Amino acid sequence: MTQTNAGAGTGAAATTEPPQSNEMVLHTGSLSFSSHMSKEDEEMTRSALSAFKAKEDEIDKRRMEVRERIQAQLGRVEEETRRLSTIREELESMADPMRKEVSMVRKKIDSVNKELKPLGSTVQKKEREYKEALDTFNEKNREKVQLITKLMEMEQLVGESEKLRMKKLEELSKSIETVLTDSSLLIRFNDSNSLDELTELMDSSSSYDQNDKMCDDEIQGEETSEPCLARKRRKETERSSYALSPKPRKLVAHRVNVWEFFIQKEDDPTQNNCCLCEFLEADESST
Repeated sequence: MTQTNAGAGTGAAATTEPPQSNEMVLHTGSLSFSSHMSKEDEEMTRSALSAFKAKEDEIDKRRMEVRERIQAQLGRVEEETRRLSTIREELESMADPMRKEVSMVRKKIDSVNKELKPLGSTVQKKEREYKEALDTFNEKNREKVQLITKLMEMEQLVGESEKLRMKKLEELSKSIETVLTDSSLLIRFNDSNSLDELTELMDSSSSYDQNDKMCDDEIQGEETSEPCLARKRRKETERSSYALSPKPRKLVAHRVNVWEFFIQKEDDPTQNNCCLCEFLEADESST
C-alpha cells in the first residue's frame, strides 16, 4: 500500500509539471508569437510523458496483482464458508442425531400426502357411486318384497280356486258315479228283461216324489211339527235304501219315458242297442 501511495505521489508530481511548461510556453508566446519552443522543453515533455506512461503501466500491474489477490482471498472465503456449513451440520447432527432421519421421514410424508390427494378424490367418487348403488338396491328390494307379497296373495287365490275346483270335481265324480250306477241298473234291466222291476221302480219313484212334495208343503206350513220331522227321517232312510240322490231320481223320471220307448220297441230286439245309445245320449244331455 505504501508503494502504491508513493507511485501515486510521483504521478501527481508528473502531472503537475506539464502545466508549468504550458504556462512558460504561454508566457513566451505572449512575449513573441513567432518564437518556437526550445529543444529542452521538448525533451522535458517527452521525458515527462514517458515517465507518466511507465507509472501508468506500474499502476495497471499492481491493480492486476491486487485483483488476483482479492480473487484468491474470495476463493478461500468460499471454501471456509463451505467448511463452516459442513461443521455446522456435523455439530447439529451431534446435537440431534435423529434429525436427518426425521427430515427424510418428513420428505416421505410429504410425497405420500401428494399421492393421497388424488386417491381421496377417487374414494369420494366411489363413495357416491356406492351410495347410489345402495339406493337402487334398496328400491329393487322393496319392489321385490311387493312382488313377493303379490305372489303370495296370488298363490292363496290359486289355492282357494284349486280347492273349489277339487270340490267341483268331487261333486262331478259323485254325480258321474251315480249316473254310471243308474246306467248299469238300466243295462241290467235290459239284459234280464225284467220290466216288472222297472215299473216297481217307477211307481216307487213317483210315490217318493209325491211324498217329497207333501213333506215340502207341510214344512213350508209347519216347520216345527213332529210328523213332518218323522217324514223327513223316513225320507232319509228311503234315500239311503235306494242309494239315490234327488238328481238321480229326476234322471229316473226322465228315464221312465225312455223305458216306455223301450217297451214300445220290445218286439224288435235288434233295436235295443240303438235305444240304449239314445238313452245314454239323453242321460248325458240331462246331466
